[in-house]
Amino acid sequence: MLHEIKKYFCLAGLCLCLFQNPILPQRLTNDGWSAQIFYVSQATINIYETPSAEAKVTGHYVYLEKVLVLIDNGNTKHFADPAGRFGWQKVLYPKKGYVEDKFLITTQKKLEIDKKYGYKEEIGTDGWQYEFRFCNKDYSFVKGLPGYQSQNVGIVSSGEKVLTIADEINNNKVWTKILYPFDGYILSQDILADVGDLYVGVGGLYGISQIPYEKNFKNLKNPLGGFLEFSKTNWRLGFRIGYSYAESNISTYILKSNLLYLQIRYNLISVFNNHLSAYAVAGGCYWFSSFQNTKYPTLTSYFPLEKDSGPGYLAGGGLTYTLYNFFIDVQYFLFGSRMAVFGKEPLPGEFSNQYKLYPGGNQVNVMFGYRWIF
Repeated sequence: MLHEIKKYFCLAGLCLCLFQNPILPQRLTNDGWSAQIFYVSQATINIYETPSAEAKVTGHYVYLEKVLVLIDNGNTKHFADPAGRFGWQKVLYPKKGYVEDKFLITTQKKLEIDKKYGYKEEIGTDGWQYEFRFCNKDYSFVKGLPGYQSQNVGIVSSGEKVLTIADEINNNKVWTKILYPFDGYILSQDILADVGDLYVGVGGLYGISQIPYEKNFKNLKNPLGGFLEFSKTNWRLGFRIGYSYAESNISTYILKSNLLYLQIRYNLISVFNNHLSAYAVAGGCYWFSSFQNTKYPTLTSYFPLEKDSGPGYLAGGGLTYTLYNFFIDVQYFLFGSRMAVFGKEPLPGEFSNQYKLYPGGNQVNVMFGYRWIF
């Protein structure tokens, strides 16, 4: 009964995660630029046409107004004035131009001001949110105005990232206003939330702990194996096809299990710029097991090597760390199956070495490998 409860509990937990989270998370690759929200710290600041106090003033921002700033290579991009003095930011929305860096504050600092002075949450926040989209065509033209006859102002290629405002996507079904890398309009059907990149990984497995399901059995040989995995960089779901081998024993009786499995992995959360991730796994397997008393090696006619095989299931979770396409996992999973039968059913009055055992157990494995991104 406990065996069945564990199985359905694990499967139910995985289903809950799948329905609570979207399939597509943020993109895992770095496109060289990004964007970040800042807030104005002064009563009024000027917006300049170029990064210079001598340049033409094209507009103004007011206290705590939300602005969208261009980020380059993971860092705030500081622009220099003609004299070579840094300290300027390029603002992309809601009004385009350059502002002095010293007049902008982060979201965290803005929240501290709200708390200090008792401002309501909606003051200065505005309703818009930015969003990244990716070209899903071989190429797509960026138009100066929303229309096929409008002049081309740029072109984006397959997989290239563009910046837009979420409301623009919802309000215009044919054309979407983009802010970067070009300022113009693109066909809405040509950009998706993320097209992702296909990756294939190869790795090995070494078990650091194995607790056999049969309570009187002990780990004899830690699991060893290998696997092939594939997914896309924008998917929460990943797939692993693998093999592992392990041994357990009680006294001189040895249980050997070969496992062919398919794991479905679901990414729960990623931190540290997507280097460290936590995930859940579930899947199916087919096991090939043998059982034998090895106390008397010369008496194999009395103590033969008995075999059985059948389907099973896997459920668990783990942590994975990725760096320069290399990865290392620490993964726990429960390997469950029906009871294996080793040996023939004895006839009435006949002696038989038949044993009925569960070949599964709990494993903690270290998995390591390399991923190729296409």
